[in-house]
Amino acid sequence: MTKKICDVSVKIAQGLGTRGIVNIQYLELDGTLYVIEVNPRASRTVPYISKVTGIPMIELASRVMLGERLSDMGYATGLAPTARYYAVKVPVFSFEKISDANSIMGPEMKSTGEVLGIGRTKTEALYKGLVASGIDVHGNVHAGEKKGILISVEDYDYTDAIHLAEKFTDLGVKLYATPDTAKAIRNRGMDVTTAHNVWENNDIYDLLEKGKVQYVVYTGAVMDSSVGDFRLLHRKAMSLKIPCMTSIDTALALADVVSANYTQETTYLVNIQN
Repeated sequence: MTKKICDVSVKIAQGLGTRGIVNIQYLELDGTLYVIEVNPRASRTVPYISKVTGIPMIELASRVMLGERLSDMGYATGLAPTARYYAVKVPVFSFEKISDANSIMGPEMKSTGEVLGIGRTKTEALYKGLVASGIDVHGNVHAGEKKGILISVEDYDYTDAIHLAEKFTDLGVKLYATPDTAKAIRNRGMDVTTAHNVWENNDIYDLLEKGKVQYVVYTGAVMDSSVGDFRLLHRKAMSLKIPCMTSIDTALALADVVSANYTQETTYLVNIQN
C-alpha cells in the first residue's frame, strides 16, 4: 500500500501540473485507496515533517517553483529514509480562549494548534504529544477512587469496544458505558456501570465534573442526529483536559500509553539533529 500511495501521489501531482508542494489526504479501507482531497499547497503538517525528516521542504519547494530541478539540489524521488524514532502530531483545543470553537474533527482539522511528540516507540511519542497538548494522561483521581473510562460506541464497534474494555479492566480502570454499550460489555462478564446517554440526563457530565472519568471513547456521533450532543460532550471533556477519542484504534493506543506508565522524568530525549 505504501508503494501504491507513492505512485498515485506522483501521478496526481503530475496530472495537476503542480510545481512545489502538494498536500494529499488518503483513506485506505479494505485494501482500496481513496483520495479525500488534494491541495496544491503546503499544510501546517509540513514544518513537522521537515523537522523529523531533516528535509527543508519549504526551501526546496520554493526553489522548484522558481525553476530549479529537485535532482540538481541533491534529492531524488520516492520515500524518505525511515527514521529511527516515532513522531506523533496531536491537536490542541484552546477552549479557555475560544469558548465557541467547534470541536468536531474533520479533514480541515478544526483545532487551534498542534504539538509534536517524538519517542523511541510509538507509545512514548504519543505520551509526549498528549502531555504537550495539555492532557493529563494518567488522570486526576480522588483519594481512594479508581480511574474511570466512559465508553459509548455504535453497534458495529462492539467487538473492538469489548477488547478495549478488557485492556482497561486489566489496568484496574473502572468501566462506565451508555446502556447498549454497557450491555455488550456486561455480556462478556465484565463489571460496568451504566451511564445514561447525554440527551437523557446529566449522568455523563456529572461523571466528568466529579473526576470519576479520566478517559472518554465516543464513536459514531458524527453520523447521526446525536452530533450536537457529542459536540457538547467533547468540548466539556477537552475543557477538563480529559482525552476524548472518536476512534477505537486511538483508544487502544492510549491504553498502551497508560500501561507503560510513562512520566516526564522517565521518557527519553530524542536528539533529531543526530
